[in-house]
Amino acid sequence: MDRRTTHFFHSLRLLCAALCLVMGSVALAVSSDGASGSESTGQNLIEAIVPKLIKTAIFVDFNFGAYSGSGSIEQDQNINISMNYVGTYSVVATGDGVSGAFTITDGSQVIPYSVFFNDQTGTSGRFEPTSGVPVTALTGGVTPLVNLTENANTSILVDEPDLQSADAGLYEGHVMITVTPE
Repeated sequence: MDRRTTHFFHSLRLLCAALCLVMGSVALAVSSDGASGSESTGQNLIEAIVPKLIKTAIFVDFNFGAYSGSGSIEQDQNINISMNYVGTYSVVATGDGVSGAFTITDGSQVIPYSVFFNDQTGTSGRFEPTSGVPVTALTGGVTPLVNLTENANTSILVDEPDLQSADAGLYEGHVMITVTPE
């Protein structure tokens, strides 16, 4: 090979290395076949991508029982948010009422309720998310992904005027708490 060709291939190798670094993929080892001889060793690159994962756990139903006829009703529960990374996450709360509304129903009548979330245990510091709207930059998730430590809180509040204006019946609904890695 003449000097010009050698320089071209050297420049090409440098360009490929630079592109690999820029693209975040440094492939130092690639598959190769072994040489002929009394012994031969082939080589394979093994690659796996583990994305950011997040999991919710320790949810229990909110069962308010029979309403006494006075006062608002409220319950909260500590839950678990575990992740396989250190960082932040977002949460979206959505009801199963019309357009994601936070309501419970007896099949004909609805009672609204409020949802609160806290990225730590307990209700101090909680916030009230709008249905379907992400709240970002939350902290407090624990690692590893299989960790079941309580580290967040959800709470439900049904106001007295809404309860007192409802007809007798069994009212049910669902709230979905969706967490997403950031």
